[in-house]
Amino acid sequence: MEGKNSEDLAQEQNGVHREPHPYVVPDVFKDFSQRTVCFVGKVKEIKEVKDTKRLVITRSDNKTEVQVNNYKGDPGITGKIIEIRGIVNKDNKTLSYGQHTVFNDQFDQVGFDKMLDYYHGLCRHLILGK
Repeated sequence: MEGKNSEDLAQEQNGVHREPHPYVVPDVFKDFSQRTVCFVGKVKEIKEVKDTKRLVITRSDNKTEVQVNNYKGDPGITGKIIEIRGIVNKDNKTLSYGQHTVFNDQFDQVGFDKMLDYYHGLCRHLILGK
């Protein structure tokens, strides 16, 4: 999150669980810029970038990648399916980490992704009020 000091960012990250956080797909990040959201995907890798960690998460198609900045959780989650609660950055392509939940191996990511595509397609007006 550009232009914010680390104390401001920490306060925002700590408040993530208190704000409404709709489940989103990358195609609608622009509609949720600088707002709290949930994104579910499989952790492809964890990168070290300038004294911080960045997650790279994929949807079930293994093509759509989302980067999550400032990750502070367990480094041993590569290959796991997780739900990230975070803030959509100004670039409308990345998230800033707030919290996460690791799902078990029985989670149906393909079915979940299909449901979200439907939700953000036909039901878009219900989410955005448009």
